[in-house]
Amino acid sequence: RASNVAFLEADAASCSFSPEYDLIFSCFGVMFFVDPVAAFRNIRKSMAKGGRLAFVCWRGVEENEWVSLPWKAARPLLPEQKPVRSDAPGPFAFADRERVETILREAGFSDVGFERFDGLMDLGRSPDKAGFQVTQLMGPTMRALRDADGETRAKVEEAVREALASHLARTGHIRLGIACWLVSARAG
Repeated sequence: RASNVAFLEADAASCSFSPEYDLIFSCFGVMFFVDPVAAFRNIRKSMAKGGRLAFVCWRGVEENEWVSLPWKAARPLLPEQKPVRSDAPGPFAFADRERVETILREAGFSDVGFERFDGLMDLGRSPDKAGFQVTQLMGPTMRALRDADGETRAKVEEAVREALASHLARTGHIRLGIACWLVSARAG
């Protein structure tokens, strides 16, 4: 066990962190902050001067094939969906680069940087298992199916499996595009 590593589960906006962290990082977590400015301001207070903040977050839904492909297959079979506010806490809340930069600067960070990262998410070889992931575990299709009746759910799941199977036929795996921001900043 490393003596200089600690794990803590807490509300980032209100926790009294021990100060003087040199590096704070997050992998797909900070987009869920209810009040991101307050959370990042509190995080910054816990950092050593010049400490580094780094996190990974999703860019827009349309750029992320792992959610846009199932959603396109599902949408015609679903009732009209209530739009999700782009600034509401959730997986794609930090898709807008300008919004994220504004949040970090208001929280007292400097040297804010963004790097695009594009890659592939391997959902395996089974359209059934991949379909389960994108309809039951993550993404807008899962959210839209929360209140769906059994018949609608079955139709959507079948349409999503068919869309995913088309990728399997071409490559032997279901690999869908991902689009992320790699964000960095410094504590002042």
